[in-house]
Amino acid sequence: MENKQTDNNHEEATRLTVEYQDTNKAGDEAVNYNELPPPPDGGYGWVIVIASFFCNCIVDGIVYSFGIFLDDFCKYFDVGKGTISWAGSLLSGVYMCVGPIVSALANKYGCRAVCIAGSIVAALAFTLSTLSTNVKVFFITYGVMGGAGFGMIYLPAIVFVGYYFEKKRSLATGIAVCGSGFGAFVFAPLSSFLLETLGGWKSANLVLACILLCCIVCGALMRPLQWPEGANIRELQPLNLDPGVQCSNLAIDRIPTNSALPTIVETKVSNSVVNRSMMELKVEEKQRSRLNSESDIERMRRRKSSATGSNKASRTELDKAVPVMLRKDVFYSGSVQNLKEFQSQKSLTAYRNSIISLNKLHTGEVENRQGLKVEEMDEAKGCSGILGSLMDVSLLKDWTFMFLAVSNLFGMAALFVPFFYIVDSAKQLNIENPSSLISIIGITNTFGRIACGYVADFPAVNSLLLNNCCLVLCAIALAAVPLCTTYAMYMIASVVFGIGLAGYMSLTSIILVDLLGLDKLTNAFGLLIMFRGAAAIFGAPLIGGIYDLTNSYSASFFAAGGLFGVAAVFSFLAPVVAKFKKS
Repeated sequence: MENKQTDNNHEEATRLTVEYQDTNKAGDEAVNYNELPPPPDGGYGWVIVIASFFCNCIVDGIVYSFGIFLDDFCKYFDVGKGTISWAGSLLSGVYMCVGPIVSALANKYGCRAVCIAGSIVAALAFTLSTLSTNVKVFFITYGVMGGAGFGMIYLPAIVFVGYYFEKKRSLATGIAVCGSGFGAFVFAPLSSFLLETLGGWKSANLVLACILLCCIVCGALMRPLQWPEGANIRELQPLNLDPGVQCSNLAIDRIPTNSALPTIVETKVSNSVVNRSMMELKVEEKQRSRLNSESDIERMRRRKSSATGSNKASRTELDKAVPVMLRKDVFYSGSVQNLKEFQSQKSLTAYRNSIISLNKLHTGEVENRQGLKVEEMDEAKGCSGILGSLMDVSLLKDWTFMFLAVSNLFGMAALFVPFFYIVDSAKQLNIENPSSLISIIGITNTFGRIACGYVADFPAVNSLLLNNCCLVLCAIALAAVPLCTTYAMYMIASVVFGIGLAGYMSLTSIILVDLLGLDKLTNAFGLLIMFRGAAAIFGAPLIGGIYDLTNSYSASFFAAGGLFGVAAVFSFLAPVVAKFKKS
């Protein structure tokens, strides 16, 4: 009796499968529901690049210009430089620490909504900071609230560029992140101008709040990636991207596919295919006895019902439904053509399908690693799954990652020191136009990022070695600041630091993939930005506290240079640990 019921279930599943396929016939070509829309590598993507450029320009420009306001903040709140630097450190550190949370929000609600919300939060934070009655309230409004808003602007701007570019991703990402250096170049003199003409930091902060609202326009431009015009979008069965793992227990899923060459399942199911599928289904029935066939039938009925006459509606739903964190290379800033995952595929489409994030989603007791079904889309868009993948602490057991993490901990602790203190250091020597030093760092950083990105794309170039050399440059530049006595000497130190900073900040994702692999990129990047955020919060106040104790910036900049030196040592040791682990 049970066998008869099982056969009836199988026949019903097969019938509904064929009917569902027939319902969706609307053309010769079809687009798999489980695929992402193909990036245009141009077109509207350049609008995304421009929007991202200005988001980076505004956010990092304001962060890097904190040192311009240092004296005014100290005088208003009557505190030392080490104390007031907590505000700038919280601003820069929190906007990194919230990265995993922002990633989850962007995955669920979209980059456009998150970026717009972040603009409003940041502008409100800077406005409320002018009402601060004491320094603690200022830390909360300017630092914590402002940092959260900055993070909601920054991360969507970076991530979304990768969804519009593949072949030209290195160029597009390079242009977008150049906004950081350009922001420092523009906002340093702008901040000085606002302080001088408006008579204080409060009025200047209100103007900056208005500028932050411009990111609403940038966020509005981040429309979801569109399917090509004329594409017939249908909900087909998942692609078999993982050999040895079954698709699901529907008859149509028994059609064999090549894992190295993902293809779209044919919409016209012949009798021979159905018969072959039924034979395979019966062979595997004993192995899959724990699964409930009735649930598949019910899902198939729902799909058939929802598919009838809804081809046009499905396009709109798909444009809004694709989670932004599906791709495993979402944080990768280099050219995808350098990835071994790309080189192992026969086409760009095959690569695109192969790097869709293979989350451990389950149907019954069988792990599905082929893509996302309709009933799994809501789970994929949820926040918990993305937070889990970003904050998976199991990677902390990997010594290679830990050496990189410790390196970033020391390096990021010293990174904001020149932006916070070099202007004040130059002022004490009565050097004219000290705010221009930050502009010099910014413009050098801009061209340095372009150069480093270009050089790193050559297969023969060791990105980690290039990064380590940049760390050494940063250490030398900061340690040389106490020896500077003229504007020209300060300018040279600023140029060297700007070049070193460019490589240090632009090669992170490439290094993680080189050492850990693409599969661990999302997890590694999520943990690494937490290390960076924590170091940014505590680094500058520590250096500022040294100044308060010694009343001199010499020890502070020597300490900052030493921190970069330690970062370089750990970074040089990372590949040694990786080789030792493999041997």
